Amino acid sequence: MTDLHQALAVQALRLVPPDEEGRMHDKASTALQFACMALVAMGVAKERRYGAQLTVPAEEVTRFIDPNGLWIGDAARVFLAIGTQLNDISTQATRDRQQSQPWKPVGGLKAVKQALEDSIAKGAVPEYLPDHAKVRWLEGQKHHLAAILRAEEKVSLPLPAGPLHIHPDFLRPLEAIGWVKKMEWQADASETLWRNGMLQPSDTERADLIVQAQETMPQDVAMVLASVWQPPDWDEIEGRARDWQRTQAEHLARVPEQYRDRQPAPLSKEEICEQIAARWPEDQTRKAIRLFEARWRPSLGWDSAEPRLPLFHDALMQTVVNAVIEQ
Repeated sequence: MTDLHQALAVQALRLVPPDEEGRMHDKASTALQFACMALVAMGVAKERRYGAQLTVPAEEVTRFIDPNGLWIGDAARVFLAIGTQLNDISTQATRDRQQSQPWKPVGGLKAVKQALEDSIAKGAVPEYLPDHAKVRWLEGQKHHLAAILRAEEKVSLPLPAGPLHIHPDFLRPLEAIGWVKKMEWQADASETLWRNGMLQPSDTERADLIVQAQETMPQDVAMVLASVWQPPDWDEIEGRARDWQRTQAEHLARVPEQYRDRQPAPLSKEEICEQIAARWPEDQTRKAIRLFEARWRPSLGWDSAEPRLPLFHDALMQTVVNAVIEQ
């Protein structure tokens, strides 16, 4: 078991705390979805609608995870996504957006921290709160202070677009697998940083990646890419239109009868066909990106035997697919 896989399991549970029955809800959030997918891949959870359910006690997850269930590159991508969602990892771009917020606390973060410490020490709560809410208020203050103190523990790792601020809980596993040495990123980390959008490949690297992806591309993927600018035949459009109409009808059937007259008028078959034809290039591009995300890794090639996850919102895959389409 690698330190990274073990740390991934710990942080996944921190991000998506299971309920008493081990159920974890992903809330349709990318990082939470990744966390659930990783736990399933590592053999300690099973899929369920909108998340996962642990198959072992939460406190014993790290004992039972199977690191062979998830390739290290995908494990690292999930790990960095979880850290970002928890605010234990931040890029320069993220910090710039936070700094641009129109409101800022008077006296800055230092004043907020001092006020929280004083409030917690005195057990001070607003007088207008009912008794049952006072405990929750104080717990909220403690949580806020803990977040500030944790943020102060972050260290800085250099990146061309500005330093990555990272908590030691996320740094140590990356050091353990050799991706960070002496507070410097190593070459092995580049692919995952590209995929998470934390680093941009150079022009030469980008050109090499495009060539590599194309040279061994499976025929079915090549056909999807070639179809982006080729209008579909009318039979296919009509087939998709029928699926669309069926979905419309199923949705309307679920609406209580007294509210159906408030629903938008269903699109006609002709309107649906027009929309499908207009959106064809965009839809096929998305389809190609999904195929890349599921089946290609620069360091593994196409359809590797290594256990991978179809991790979406992959910045590198989007870059390569768009470049191939534009050629």
